[in-house]
Amino acid sequence: MAAVIAMSVIVSTGVVAKPTPPEISKSVKLDHGLYEAVYSPDQQQLLVAGGGSRGDEDGGRIFRLNPKTLETLDTIHTPRQVFGLAVDPQQHRLYATGSRDGSLTILDDRSGEVLATLVLADVSQPVPEGEQKHAEPRHVVIDQNNERAYITGVANDGRVWVVNTTTLEQEPTIEHIGKRPTGLVLDEARHRLYVTLMGENAIAVIDLDKGALMDKWPTTLDAPIDIDMDHKRQRLLVTSPKAGALEVMDAENGSVLDSYPAGDGALSVKLDPGNDHVYIANRNAGTVTILDGEGYREIVTLSTGTHPNTVTIDPATHHAFVTNKAARQGKQDDPDDDQGNTVTLITP
Repeated sequence: MAAVIAMSVIVSTGVVAKPTPPEISKSVKLDHGLYEAVYSPDQQQLLVAGGGSRGDEDGGRIFRLNPKTLETLDTIHTPRQVFGLAVDPQQHRLYATGSRDGSLTILDDRSGEVLATLVLADVSQPVPEGEQKHAEPRHVVIDQNNERAYITGVANDGRVWVVNTTTLEQEPTIEHIGKRPTGLVLDEARHRLYVTLMGENAIAVIDLDKGALMDKWPTTLDAPIDIDMDHKRQRLLVTSPKAGALEVMDAENGSVLDSYPAGDGALSVKLDPGNDHVYIANRNAGTVTILDGEGYREIVTLSTGTHPNTVTIDPATHHAFVTNKAARQGKQDDPDDDQGNTVTLITP
């Protein structure tokens, strides 16, 4: 009877209730200079990298959080500082980049045991000619089908490091891909990597069968930094902090389809294909902008913390998690910044 009454009200008024937009459900403060977070479907946990500040000598932290409550379940202490994270649920492994010391730490994502530490860029050696510093490992993606991990090496002469996820050994590096590669996304169907070239305003297209650069596609954005892929629509989603915008490109030929406003310092971008929401962390604005995945209409913009840095998604619940960095005092995080070094849960 109640359902009949409700339906009759809708019919008589012609009004249908709009779906509730995503909202902030919870935020918790951690410590140790938060960077990237990744959701582990294998462990059903949120893993958050705590890299610490420059000069710290006690390594890094990886926080295990309950994704429903953001309660800290465990803290893994790593011998090296950690910044970027990627999880390989098939092999039960966690990959953590050490941007400051050129390392990659590989852990068992169940026990937290360090399985291997690879030196991708030896910072004890002289800086290569034409560079101001050694290449810095930044972002990691896992190719489970081909048992490879790919890591961007940020440098004027950029590269992508390749690691075998079975043997945990380094394989031949994909060299000379462009200036200052930062974000990357895997296109399994075409056996390609798409990599943002922050120093060239372009996307590097890498042929994984040949292990080499195959093309560069120009963007209209100044200093593109992060990228995700809409596999259903065959689109690339690219962000730029300077432009405060999202650019959408055709994944087949690199043509620019359009650009859409996000927020000041648009940084991390993640698409949740399950509910067709695009999340953009706006570092300078202190917000996360959520767009619909078809026409990129703004659904809502939420204030999450001081400097929203990265976004990760639980595909089963469609919960989104945002890491927020703290304001700086010199080279250290501001200890009085209550909105920094926090993790925010956004629920649909």
